[in-house]
Amino acid sequence: MGLLTLSTMSFADLTADQQYTLKAAGVDNYSLVYENKNVKIVSTPYSFVSFYGNSTTFSIDRVYQYNTKLKMSKDLISYAMVQDLEPYKNSFINVKAKNEKLHAYVIFNIECPYCHKLIADVQKFLDQGVSLTFVPYVNYRKANENLKVSYILNQPANKRFALIQQNSADIPLANAPSMFLPTVDKLMDKYLISSYPIMITDDGYATIKGYESFEKSFSMLKGLLHDDKKR
Repeated sequence: MGLLTLSTMSFADLTADQQYTLKAAGVDNYSLVYENKNVKIVSTPYSFVSFYGNSTTFSIDRVYQYNTKLKMSKDLISYAMVQDLEPYKNSFINVKAKNEKLHAYVIFNIECPYCHKLIADVQKFLDQGVSLTFVPYVNYRKANENLKVSYILNQPANKRFALIQQNSADIPLANAPSMFLPTVDKLMDKYLISSYPIMITDDGYATIKGYESFEKSFSMLKGLLHDDKKR
């Protein structure tokens, strides 16, 4: 699998006035996150900036798209992130429900106690038809954490989840960092991820930041559990 390259948007992607707006704010480097005829969302080192159409009207808030059928709003930044994660799904840690009705990505850290509380709830999610893909966030300030995550990712797919269930101190070290880690790191940087756990459904309609009890988390997801839903 090739490594992800995060391309910087060329100024040709924005109008001259939009270019000037970013330059005036001291922003020279930015990456395209999402674009349609109504909005262009770019990621800077500090925040997301959303331009509306070709105007210089912008926002640093998240942008949502309302679905009248579901009566729910899609977070376009979260949706863009899962689109970037999807090609690498099989390289992460996957647990699949027998009767899958919904899939979500979970950003987690192997030493995070709240992440482990969420991991302990996994069977409850599976029983309700929610499959999960765990995406590791590596804290490079922790000695050997990158080698532990590398060991997990290097294992056969059916053995990875059991490893993240255990205490991180018991996870063996890989001989060398996985060549896949830079891909994950760049994705975390692109989407300004700095905390965990974060659960994002692959349709972008639900983003749960921090640990919530299974009951509360599932209450946010159950409206999406439809085999025939159209997005």
